[in-house]
Amino acid sequence: MIVNATIPAAKTALTLLRNAIKDFNYWGESETETPLVTKRSRTYFSTTKALTADAAMRKKAVGTTTYKAPERQVRFKNLPDVFKPLIAYNMDRLVNFNQAVQVGHLQMQSLQEPLEACEYYVQLFNIFSYLNESGVYYVEDIDSTIAPDPYRGIFIFGRSGDGEYIWAQGLMTKTTPDPV
Repeated sequence: MIVNATIPAAKTALTLLRNAIKDFNYWGESETETPLVTKRSRTYFSTTKALTADAAMRKKAVGTTTYKAPERQVRFKNLPDVFKPLIAYNMDRLVNFNQAVQVGHLQMQSLQEPLEACEYYVQLFNIFSYLNESGVYYVEDIDSTIAPDPYRGIFIFGRSGDGEYIWAQGLMTKTTPDPV
C-alpha cells in the first residue's frame, strides 16, 4: 500500500503490482481466465507497442506461427471508467452472497471470491492511479463481424516517478460485444 501521494519508482510500483496479482489474477471482462502479466520499459508505452504485444499474445494463444491478427484498433479508457464498474459489480455480488449466507442458502466460503475480486480491482486501481499518464488500452478488431476473432488485449499502464513505464497486460476472450 502506498501511504503518501508521491509517485512511486518503477521497482516499487512493479513490486506492488506483482503482489496484487499474486493471489487473485482474473480479469472480469473476459469470458475465460485472463491472467495479467507485468512488464516494464524505459520507453514510452505507445499504441504501437500495445498492438505489437497484442499480436504476440494472440499468436501464442492460437499456438501457431502462421496466425495473422486481424486489423485492430486501440481504444483508450480512463482508469475510473474501467475499474468502477468492475468494483461495483463485485460489491453487488458480495452483498447478494452475504444475504444468501445470512439466510442459510450459501456457505460462508462463497464470500471469498467476490471479496477477493473487489480487493484485486481496488489494489490495481490504486497502484495505477498513483502513476503518471495512466490509463487502459483495449486492443480489438476493427470489424469483428467480418472475421470474428475472440481475442481482445488489455493493457493497464502508467509512468513511474523515475520515468519508467509499467503495465499489466492480458488477452481476454470476448465473443459478445460490449454494450454501447
